[in-house]
Amino acid sequence: MQNTWNCTENKLILYVEVSSMCNALCPQCDRYKPGTLTIHDHVTNTYWSLEKFKQVFTPDDLKLVKVFNFAGLYGDPATNPNLPSMVDYVIKNSSAWIIIETNGSIKTTEWWYNLGKIGGHRLKVQFDVDGSTQEIHEKYRVNTNLYKVLNNMLAFSKTGCETKVMTILFKHNEDDLSAIKELTKKYGATEWDSTQSLRFYNTHDVYRYTDKQGNEKILETPTVTKRSTSRLRRIRNFSNVKADTIVCPNAEANFLQVDSYGNVWPCCDILEAHERKFENVDYTDEINLLKHSLKDVMKSKWYSSFTTRYKQCDIWCSHKPDTDNNIEILNL
Repeated sequence: MQNTWNCTENKLILYVEVSSMCNALCPQCDRYKPGTLTIHDHVTNTYWSLEKFKQVFTPDDLKLVKVFNFAGLYGDPATNPNLPSMVDYVIKNSSAWIIIETNGSIKTTEWWYNLGKIGGHRLKVQFDVDGSTQEIHEKYRVNTNLYKVLNNMLAFSKTGCETKVMTILFKHNEDDLSAIKELTKKYGATEWDSTQSLRFYNTHDVYRYTDKQGNEKILETPTVTKRSTSRLRRIRNFSNVKADTIVCPNAEANFLQVDSYGNVWPCCDILEAHERKFENVDYTDEINLLKHSLKDVMKSKWYSSFTTRYKQCDIWCSHKPDTDNNIEILNL
């Protein structure tokens, strides 16, 4: 089935990875080889310059964008020292809203306060908080400091910008949600969301990995399937129950993912299938923003002929929520 994006003024939602670097060591992150904290060979620790950002997103390109989300498959946007200047550029050259997704355990309180002053009412930052204590938080969000995150969040919130908390749920923290909300409310959070980890893959319920000290550790899936309030947060299809027709939810939402090389993908799953060679994903520089404008990419043969024929579409976008009585939509 063919899927199309509405590439007219103020319609697109862009996830853009302007840094493939990260300070955290989250065990299930896509940057690491399964079961290890060793970075994949195809992941290069690099970040975009401001000049490259302006080349890729001209003021004409930005007119097409409704929401500009600094996020990534492999990196944390706050590791890019040019991020404040990029936010300033988007604010001054478009009407787009800006979202930044971060673990928040990087930079200083002054840096986060100044970022909020640049972004103003059009900027929201989503801070990752996975526990109400350091012990619970760092069980997944390894190499981050909970109170550094909280203090950075508080500094940012004092500018009046929207401040959101996202929690990735596992068995070890699923009963901690109320405590996380109460704690983060004291540090300026005004919005909360949570979703189960989708990265248990073959075993479905247990993930085993070796930490940097050579110790074997495990993560367990929550006892109740819990899905984010965002319609783009999906539940992996572990069963044989599939939709008769797969409609790309990202096409319906006008969502696109831009990787650290400037390629424009329908989603992170097809992006990763291409990079890790899960399957043979068609690639052409028609989808690269360093060679073509955003509008030309969306008019390219690659996008005009895109269909949900990939295995990743079956895995991630064929789940029928109404057949699963064990799904709980969280509204904290």
